[in-house]
Amino acid sequence: MNRIAQLLSFLEKEPQDAFLHYGLALEYVKEKQTQAARKEFEWLLTQKADYLPTYYQAAAFFSALGEIKTAQAVYLKGIEIAQTKQDAFALRELKAAYESFEMEFL
Repeated sequence: MNRIAQLLSFLEKEPQDAFLHYGLALEYVKEKQTQAARKEFEWLLTQKADYLPTYYQAAAFFSALGEIKTAQAVYLKGIEIAQTKQDAFALRELKAAYESFEMEFL
């Protein structure tokens, strides 16, 4: 069973599990299944907005698609949530990624 099928199987039992949706999004990105990856990232950003790992990967995903305004919004929202949660590691990672993003796209 491939990873996507395995994650989908796990999601049948735990449909609200952010980690499973996140893993599925990353697998879809790896397999170049853009629409499926978008669906997973959008679900995470709306249904599990406090799941911080999403923001780094989702912003990179949207910027790779040329959706610069969306990527910027995702980075900024992730930075805001990391500050609110006082997650120093995530905040540092997101700020560094956003600075690189700014230099390249803004």
